[in-house]
Amino acid sequence: YKMTPQQKLESIRKYKFEKAENEKKKQKQDKLKDLANLLKEKTAKSKQNSINHFVEFAAKRLNLKETPKINLMSGNEFKNELAALGGYDPSSKEIFVATEGRLTADILRTIAHEMVHRKQEEKGFLKNIDKDGSAGSKIENQANSIAGILMREYGKINKQIYNENTKKQLE
Repeated sequence: YKMTPQQKLESIRKYKFEKAENEKKKQKQDKLKDLANLLKEKTAKSKQNSINHFVEFAAKRLNLKETPKINLMSGNEFKNELAALGGYDPSSKEIFVATEGRLTADILRTIAHEMVHRKQEEKGFLKNIDKDGSAGSKIENQANSIAGILMREYGKINKQIYNENTKKQLE
């Protein structure tokens, strides 16, 4: 089969058109990726700023003698290993919080809960962290209750924590 000159010309035009269209699609996809990366970066900075501000707020509100070190744990290892989203280590006075795939408000709620445990320790209420921290214990119920109050108070100061886009919304 041999192409006629007219068919060759049409084939070349079609090829050039498809190539140009593919290039436009690629440029559009690249712009969307750049925008998504910019949004992620902006969200990450915004999230970090909210976390820092919240820790200051909660430490002051709880009247902590010493603000604990907050360790933000990315990845799923922490929550998979401990089957928890956060924890307080009384020996090092550090808080560990899983952040992967969580909204800022949820992370702050966990930080608030663990900071209440810090306050409980300062007051001498934590004797046996395993027993005292069991589900339904007075210590746990108090941490849950006060963390909820802290979140409501902070949410009035920083409404942005409730207006965060999720990954699905960005896509």
